[in-house]
Amino acid sequence: MTSHRASTSSTLSSGSATPRGLGHAPSWTDDLPVCPLSGVGSSTNQTYRLDGLRQEEHPFEDRCFHFRHESDVYLYGVFDGHDGNRASDFATQRMPAELLLGQLDKIQTDRDVKMALHQAFLAVDKAFFEAIDDYLCEKTTLQLELPEGMSDYEVYQQYPQLVDKLHALDEKITGGTTAVVALILNSKLYVANAGDSRAVLCKTKPDSSLEVVQLSNDHVIDNPDETLRLSQLGLNMDLIRSQGSRLGNQDCTRTLGNYHLKGGYKDFDILSVATAEPVIAEPDVVGGITVDESCSFLMLFSDGLYKSLEKCTGTDSVNRDLAYMVSEELGNQSTLNSVAQAVVDRVVRLHHDTFMRGGDHARLCAKRPDIMLIVRNFNHPFPNALTSPTQGGVYNPVSVPYRPHKNEGPPPKLIMPPKQPVPTNLHETSPTTTVVAPATNQSPVVAQQSPSATMSEVADTNVTQTTGTTSSDTERSGPELRLFRRRQRSYQPLTLDDDGLVEPYVDFSDFHQRWNEFMKTQKEHISSLQEEKEPSLREEPDKELEEEEAQR
Repeated sequence: MTSHRASTSSTLSSGSATPRGLGHAPSWTDDLPVCPLSGVGSSTNQTYRLDGLRQEEHPFEDRCFHFRHESDVYLYGVFDGHDGNRASDFATQRMPAELLLGQLDKIQTDRDVKMALHQAFLAVDKAFFEAIDDYLCEKTTLQLELPEGMSDYEVYQQYPQLVDKLHALDEKITGGTTAVVALILNSKLYVANAGDSRAVLCKTKPDSSLEVVQLSNDHVIDNPDETLRLSQLGLNMDLIRSQGSRLGNQDCTRTLGNYHLKGGYKDFDILSVATAEPVIAEPDVVGGITVDESCSFLMLFSDGLYKSLEKCTGTDSVNRDLAYMVSEELGNQSTLNSVAQAVVDRVVRLHHDTFMRGGDHARLCAKRPDIMLIVRNFNHPFPNALTSPTQGGVYNPVSVPYRPHKNEGPPPKLIMPPKQPVPTNLHETSPTTTVVAPATNQSPVVAQQSPSATMSEVADTNVTQTTGTTSSDTERSGPELRLFRRRQRSYQPLTLDDDGLVEPYVDFSDFHQRWNEFMKTQKEHISSLQEEKEPSLREEPDKELEEEEAQR
């Protein structure tokens, strides 16, 4: 425990470990620009019922971030919290501070970048324990007040208030989180992870098939490297496997936080024989992988996504199945957030349908954990992408002039700047590729197309898409294409008149002429009606007078 309580002089204070939700207090990460080339999908944990209703076992514990710090620096992270969201909240706030506050400015080599990621994980873990250090000290003090040799029942009977305080402190110090972080720096990709959250890169091979590569390592008991490490600490791995392949109360052998399996691991009988902390925060780091035109997209996701799909389908190629889903949704959806959420929704629906059908798989699908997915697009075709600032489209800010009432001089002009291409981590554009997800377990067919041919099927524009490719105007014609075609016009400055108004640009002369003719016709018609009515009004009084005189 003392190793986690040493002081540190970091770029930020230890921060608050208070869980954040909607309406949370302002954080420094709120000012970091969101990466427009990525999207997020998520789903809360659920327990199913035979009547079709569902309920959550606990509040949502998964967290993520996807930032674009500078023109050539992108940072992504997924954190799967357990036993509360305290650790995942803390890591989401602290990890960017350990990487984006100047630590990468003078780094030149891949080794230095990987070392920076390694140190960031250790610094976040250390800072988390410092944040709960007061609670740990208070818990130790209360435990010293309890007499030795008493059973838990006897302690609660004689010291109920003391036991309640200990339980409350346990809730404040418990919990941890997995972490998978992807960094793109100078067109190179680096991935670091601790736990079983995954990073999967999808690339297009020379034969036009899709290559799916898992860049992270699953830190679980079934990992041979982790089994060897734990065995060297003196743990009985056969006994651990017989009890469900869990270390104490967790599946992962590496996490951030999780005091009970680090400083407090001696409280578990099965772990008490270990010569050092069995659960560590040291990550596995890979990179740098050159991000070139062969890179299609990157996925970061928590174990809830791939384990749910494995349990409901029995697949042994879950990464490839998820890659097919992402590839298909990139062709269907219009935003990257919609792409990621559509994949999550498909897995959730498959999982629930399996439970409702019953059978052998239904027992495995009675409930599922939280799910988090980030999709970062590189060069995969994205034909329906919206041209919005948040989804990788073209953003053209308009400069609106300010003119006081008593301003003198020439009238101001409203200027529309020309469209600018969306920057990506690639220095050159490349031909687009279309990935067709097969219905079976075959590799997807990838057809090479020219940029103009691909984009002209949707709109004949000069808009740069999120795939990093550029489309150009073509000579193709037809009613279908003309219906959706948008021609790029050269914008001219708009001159304002003396009243500060834009000169009319629609001719209403024909409308005014027809309106005047209509009003003239109406007036003539009304006049004729009045003329017809006036004689009758004059005749009626005359008849009445004649009748009165006759009566007299």
